[in-house]
Amino acid sequence: MNANIEQKINRSFMIGAAVLLACYALLIEYGIHALENHLSGAFLQTVAPQLIDAYEHGALSPSDEAQIQLLPSLPAELAAQLPSSEPGLYNLRHPNIDVEFNVLVVAREAGHLYLVQRPDLFELEGWQDFLLDTLLIGGGAALLLLSSLYIRSTARRIGKPFGSLAQHLERGSLETGNEALQPIPLADDTHEYVALVNALNQSHARVKQALAREKNFTHYVSHEFRTPLTVLKLALGKMAQKDAPPMQRAQRAVQQMENLASVLLLLARKTERKDGRCLLDEAFLAPLLERLATRRQSSAADFAMRVQPCELDAHPLLVSCLIENLLANAFIHSVGARVLLSVDTSGLLISNLGGETIDHGESHGIGLILVEDICKRYGWQFSIEMAPSEVVARVLFNKSMTDVDTSLT
Repeated sequence: MNANIEQKINRSFMIGAAVLLACYALLIEYGIHALENHLSGAFLQTVAPQLIDAYEHGALSPSDEAQIQLLPSLPAELAAQLPSSEPGLYNLRHPNIDVEFNVLVVAREAGHLYLVQRPDLFELEGWQDFLLDTLLIGGGAALLLLSSLYIRSTARRIGKPFGSLAQHLERGSLETGNEALQPIPLADDTHEYVALVNALNQSHARVKQALAREKNFTHYVSHEFRTPLTVLKLALGKMAQKDAPPMQRAQRAVQQMENLASVLLLLARKTERKDGRCLLDEAFLAPLLERLATRRQSSAADFAMRVQPCELDAHPLLVSCLIENLLANAFIHSVGARVLLSVDTSGLLISNLGGETIDHGESHGIGLILVEDICKRYGWQFSIEMAPSEVVARVLFNKSMTDVDTSLT
């Protein structure tokens, strides 16, 4: 599942906070250690003159010797670690016992004198060390916790308008017509959000205008078709030799154009609520099969159908147009092949076994475009599946029609 803006901001902050807290803990640990070494070395340099004077006069106290040893020469292990014989303060680590020592090298006429001190004798130990670490690291963790609460609140505030925008667009995708293209109100003044909403509103406005032009064009063209078609139909009806083949072809062409004009006019409507209902059965299919008889005969197609009557919330003319266009495509590209029409309550299927491949494109004219528009109008799912030896066109009235036997019986 994709994360939203709030979750991404929180995740980035928590990762950064964890890394920062780890670095802070290491800094505290090594910082305290370095500070303790520095303070013990500074203490050693401060008391060195008094200790050297007491050493030379044999007046060193046992407590002084317990803390700081004055040696005329270093043990071999420490001497090997000494980077230089020049006077100064050095921090050395004994290789055998893994203990640190501060060594102050002092030049004298009789030779170098080495003041050796263990810094760990001055370090905090036990509960004191634990309490100090807890105070420093716990304080940092508390600050990070407060920061995380603030970041979560800020992330929620930043992500809220984008989440509302996504929900608005998702609701709009379920609507049809102009309801899905209403202007989006501004819910925040963030520059990127305002730019995004303005761009979406401009796109919606352009799409809305294009849809309006398309519907108006379809509506007016359909009306303009109807008048000359009516005149032509009446004229053909009054002419002699009505049964002559040329006259019959002319009458069929006029009828097809009249049906197309009616379909375009129906599709130009803004809503399908007034489309009525359609009983899809063999009686409904008989007229359109009769209109396709000539095309079927010319393709020498072997046709069969299985029909389970069902009632649809759709205009009969649009349903007839949908099936007729799909069958016409099947007959056109199925010379000598088998065509099966299968209808049930879940959808309809038209399979072309052994015919040429049907390319889903504009090369087939307005037929498939009308099929797609009709399916979009009623929320049906239209698909064409192509295989080397079979082409199957499906229209699902719902999601249940997934596997249908396409073999002829």
